[in-house]
Amino acid sequence: MTDHWVGRLARFGLACRGLVYLVIAALAINLARGRGGGNADTSGALETIAHHTLGHVLVLAIAVGFGCLAVWQSVLAIKAWAGATGARRMVAAGKALVDAALCFVALAIAASRGAPSGGNQQAVDITGRVMRHTAGRYVVGAAGVAIGAAGLFLIVKGVRRRYDVEVHINDVPAGVRGTFEAIGGVGMCARGVIVALLGYFVVQAALTFNPSHAKGLDGVLASVVHDPWGPWLLSAIALGLACFGLFSLVEARYART
Repeated sequence: MTDHWVGRLARFGLACRGLVYLVIAALAINLARGRGGGNADTSGALETIAHHTLGHVLVLAIAVGFGCLAVWQSVLAIKAWAGATGARRMVAAGKALVDAALCFVALAIAASRGAPSGGNQQAVDITGRVMRHTAGRYVVGAAGVAIGAAGLFLIVKGVRRRYDVEVHINDVPAGVRGTFEAIGGVGMCARGVIVALLGYFVVQAALTFNPSHAKGLDGVLASVVHDPWGPWLLSAIALGLACFGLFSLVEARYART
């Protein structure tokens, strides 16, 4: 169990994450309907929020939220946490790095400098830099397999509705517990599908020795919409992302911090 103040930071961060995922879901719906309006990824969501009245203030608050999540995950990675295994500590450390990076992106947007670049271009740039080094191709391939495995893990977790690690599920009111578990399952499965696709495209970049095959979240969603059933599939994924956003908002209240 973490310190009380860390728990408060975690809950605020989870609420911010929920808001961002709801905006990403809205952007994905627009993409499925053939409309523009911003990249369907975290950067696009933050830029969309920033364009509204007092949006930069809200984005700054979200940056603080992601920073809070980074602190929380760092504490979980360092301190003893409910008998955490080494693997769970490594996962927490990885999440801390991701949340810290998202905090940086949000701060850049709040300061009106914009995101460093779109998520898709970032994926291509990073993959290209790694592949220029000796054995870089194999490193990229291994990373792609690991990302894909993480996506499959999230899908299995969503199907099995295993929230006991993150949430005090018995504290959720009985009247809404079933709905909470259902939206959590759908949300995690949708998130898992996206992460698995991210891994697939990274592996393709390694196999073809072509970094342009790597994709960020926006690139993955854009590739989905171009298939014959793409708009319907993307709409389903967007619904799943919205479910994960709602799950995060409820998780902020009942998180196991």
